[in-house]
Amino acid sequence: MQISQNQFSIVVLAENHNPTIINPDFCDRKSIVDPSWGWKLKGDQITTPPFAKVQYENGVTITVEFGKLQVTDPGGSKDNMSKIREIVIKYIKELPNINYKAVGINFRSVITNGIDSTYLKDKFLKEGPWDTKDSPLQAVGYKFNYDIDNGKIGLSIDSGTLSSDVGNTIEENPVIIIGANFHRGFEAGAYKEIISAIENSDRDVEKYDQLVESLDII
Repeated sequence: MQISQNQFSIVVLAENHNPTIINPDFCDRKSIVDPSWGWKLKGDQITTPPFAKVQYENGVTITVEFGKLQVTDPGGSKDNMSKIREIVIKYIKELPNINYKAVGINFRSVITNGIDSTYLKDKFLKEGPWDTKDSPLQAVGYKFNYDIDNGKIGLSIDSGTLSSDVGNTIEENPVIIIGANFHRGFEAGAYKEIISAIENSDRDVEKYDQLVESLDII
């Protein structure tokens, strides 16, 4: 089996984000996205009162709604992880008067190779009337919740599929999807505390790795 982290994101909740200010010029002018990184824009960018999106060719996307800022890297690379932290912190410092109230550090990993559709069921679920020959259980998912400082961790494990091109056909291969949300809430306007949580999110990376290892899936 093989595990790969394929998504990392930071979400900052607030009462009054302003999507109309988010555009590529703002990101460049304020160095929200450092020009030295050489990131190139991809596709159409959106800036409207209810929603704004700036997307780059490497897959990193910045989206802003009235109640939420989200920066996502679908590849989950360690290098981009630090850059996403930097983007969010620069945004918050540039706009300190927004009523920030919570931050989420989010991970998603996929386990491939050697997985079949009943793997999670066979490993974690005992036999019982919920899984019979007449009504065989097709898939299961699990959710775990843990306390952390100022918040909680929500961890999920689910069965899924991954599409791949094989010749002229598309194959759907079973995978296990692991997701985690490290959510911390604060009093409205506590932007310094949110910045501190983001700056110290390496501890969340370590905790996520520990939790995944403790599942003993691989």
